[in-house]
Amino acid sequence: MKSTYLIILFIFSAIVFRPSLASEQPLLIFATEPWPPYFGPSLLRQGYMVDVLQSVLNSAGYQVRIDYIGWKRALAQAKKGKYTGIIGLYYTEDREAHFRFSPPLAKSTVCLYQRYSKRNQLMLDDISQYRLGVVTNDTLAKGILDSRGLVATVDASQTVIVDALLSGNLDALVATAEVFEYSLKSHSDQQYRNIQTMSPVLSTHDLFIGFSKTWPGIDHVVSKFEEHYLKLQEQGVIKAIQVLHNIDKQYDVKGRE
Repeated sequence: MKSTYLIILFIFSAIVFRPSLASEQPLLIFATEPWPPYFGPSLLRQGYMVDVLQSVLNSAGYQVRIDYIGWKRALAQAKKGKYTGIIGLYYTEDREAHFRFSPPLAKSTVCLYQRYSKRNQLMLDDISQYRLGVVTNDTLAKGILDSRGLVATVDASQTVIVDALLSGNLDALVATAEVFEYSLKSHSDQQYRNIQTMSPVLSTHDLFIGFSKTWPGIDHVVSKFEEHYLKLQEQGVIKAIQVLHNIDKQYDVKGRE
């Protein structure tokens, strides 16, 4: 079954990605910050969300360029219409004033992690009593802390946070599960085995492409995106992209094997 979907994707790519036509296609430019496993310049086809975005818009007759810059700058510049949109946006009411949202392309979950110990289970109903860590650029995790009126004891790089947790200087860390676990497994299997996830998850967010309302002709761009996204879904291309990037089920990144 997997080989069938990959054949579909190969045929689609051969038809759509034709260099001879590239100069005739209008260029759309999107901004984001690398965020594996969802997207990043070092990932296969720049990751699942970029692959979907490019495949859909190429099918609609556009060229697509991705600029990887800092997240705050990407968000600010996209709001001003200096970019067609931003990749990996989650919904908030204030963002609706600036962006039109794609169909949800992935899910992201925020979880609480502790050092592995069968005798020391943290209580999730009152995490304010614990020394908490958060990775500096994890905006989703920081949003959860802010919504609960909490301030992290340590706000630092993932390496510093993990070391603090494993040494006992932190009781727990709050992190975007798919991103944290992907990075942790990529760098240290031993560390991964010494950290456990607490249940239930703290929050779940859909991730979207945000199309800037101030980009010229954005209504037409969004209309073509929605039209061709549905078309590629019906043709099995979206499913084939999910298979290629090891997507476990619709909208959900497979982050735990």
